[in-house]
Amino acid sequence: MCPVLRSICFSSRADYWNISTIWLRTGVTLGQVAGFAKYAELLYKGDDVLLPVQFQSTAFRDFILKANKYYDINEDGELSDYELSKIDYLVVFSSWFTLDETITTLEDIGHLRNLKRFGMIGFGDKVSAPIPEALRTLEKLESFSLDDCRIQGTLPGWLAEMPALTEVTLEGSYPLGGEIPAAILTCDKWEYLDLSGCAFTGASFVVPAASLLDYGSEYYNAYYSGRFIFTPQHETVRRETQAGGDYAYDYPNILYQSDVDGTGAVHPDGEAVLYHAATKGPGIDLIITGDGFTAENNTVGGTLETYMTACAETFLDTDPYDKLAEYYNVWFVYAHSRTAGTGVLNGYCTKFGARHENPPYESTISGNNADVVAFMNSALGKDCSNAVIGVLMNSSTYGGTCHSSHYSLNSWVYTVAYTPVHPDYGGFLPTFVHETLGHGIGKLADEYNADMANPGSVPSTYPYWTTLGRYANVDNVSDPATIRWHNFLSDARYAGEGMGVFEGAFYANSGWYRPSDNSVMRNQFEEGGGRFNAPSREAIYQWTLFRAYGGGREWADWPSFLDEYYDYETFVALDKTPSPSPARRQAHKARRTPEKTVLHDGRVIENKRPPLAPPVIVNLPDDR
Repeated sequence: MCPVLRSICFSSRADYWNISTIWLRTGVTLGQVAGFAKYAELLYKGDDVLLPVQFQSTAFRDFILKANKYYDINEDGELSDYELSKIDYLVVFSSWFTLDETITTLEDIGHLRNLKRFGMIGFGDKVSAPIPEALRTLEKLESFSLDDCRIQGTLPGWLAEMPALTEVTLEGSYPLGGEIPAAILTCDKWEYLDLSGCAFTGASFVVPAASLLDYGSEYYNAYYSGRFIFTPQHETVRRETQAGGDYAYDYPNILYQSDVDGTGAVHPDGEAVLYHAATKGPGIDLIITGDGFTAENNTVGGTLETYMTACAETFLDTDPYDKLAEYYNVWFVYAHSRTAGTGVLNGYCTKFGARHENPPYESTISGNNADVVAFMNSALGKDCSNAVIGVLMNSSTYGGTCHSSHYSLNSWVYTVAYTPVHPDYGGFLPTFVHETLGHGIGKLADEYNADMANPGSVPSTYPYWTTLGRYANVDNVSDPATIRWHNFLSDARYAGEGMGVFEGAFYANSGWYRPSDNSVMRNQFEEGGGRFNAPSREAIYQWTLFRAYGGGREWADWPSFLDEYYDYETFVALDKTPSPSPARRQAHKARRTPEKTVLHDGRVIENKRPPLAPPVIVNLPDDR
């Protein structure tokens, strides 16, 4: 560029000049200077001077130049203020090119003053910088994304003040951390806010009670609705240990909290509320409670009550429980924990010590089962060892495990199923159905094969458990005439349900079989995954009868009990009865996440639920 012109422009600190208004001492404008026209093609667009931009980061300048191939920023590589001002869309994926240097500052983004959408996706360690202060000068910016980069420092609250900004994606940008500013949490303009995989701590999302389930269960789908806030830090945070090479996993909980919490009366610790009463038989107790919810979270109409109500409605909606509800009492038991959120390995200071055992490699959850049952005994004023207890964990980490004991109905028996209120894969309600209603009440097996899950230890005990009514939905026999669900295969009334002999179940790829291609006990979000298959529904029906009329029978009496109380035709007649609550069912289905979601940057998310941990059975006989 002409040294004289460069000197004139820089001395005036102008962004650009109109050459028709630059007067020289000779009484003419710069545009009238003889011979200056040869610079026009390089230095002007119309009458505008192309002022070269001075970059703080040569690495960021290199990023812009390499993006030139995809966005035609400037064919000759000159990065003037004029050229940069024309850029309104700049979203770049690391697969497009490699950065030679690490970008340690993003402050040069301020030169792109007309930018509307910006993204650097997947550059990892090549982008190691804080969120730039210059970002707040971009008044037209609508979307800002730094996925899978190494973003330093903390999240600035002024992002909520930017006039046009409605989308922020910082997925996997650890070590970005600290507390999420209140301005971010309370901002109502976000259409898409993804803060997962960072290191945020000590924050809660306060949302309207009426929308609590939408925020906690819609996951990516809610991006389209314009009312979504993503739960930060439900994914793995990886930290290198001092010894090097090994990594520890940390799950600080970022929690959803109803705006009702702390505004009124609080359900007392240990209060038991009967939500639904049995009208047939002695009443089978399904108890729903929570762990990691403080007294404030136990506010009437607040967070815990909202979650428990959703589980109760799901129970009353799910086939075949919608037809068996008359046998069940559904209880809410309120429990106050000293701290909000449940922990990893050793747990936090919570009522029942619920904890994730080995994330992210396993979804196993443990808790103090004896404390759970003792608390229920006190709350209901009776022996609850034969109840089915669903414990909702105040945790944004995916997982779920059902624990039950072996012995007879006359001795120490319990069923405690743990479900975190996570937002992943369509939310926690499918996990509640799988763990509490599938494993807990129906004593069903997982229908995963070895490619879907780590092999479990349960198959070795299979022959023993089949005599006691467990695992009716899997078999190691492939003959359609003798397999455990052969009645359904030969019954024309079930011809339209896709029944068959499908290889791959019980944590094995071969040698084990399941009755349908998919079901609740396999994958909720593939076709057919939203329903229990017919053998599973039959098992739930049988176990409902056993709990209602089994009296003091041992589990070993299961065959004789079935001979006395179970009739196949009676079950089929009930099974084929239309749902008594179609309106409730349609409302529940409307909350489910679709199989696939296309994000704003073009990525496709497969909303498939990863396998959950095998059920845990304790107090096994010595020979089992």
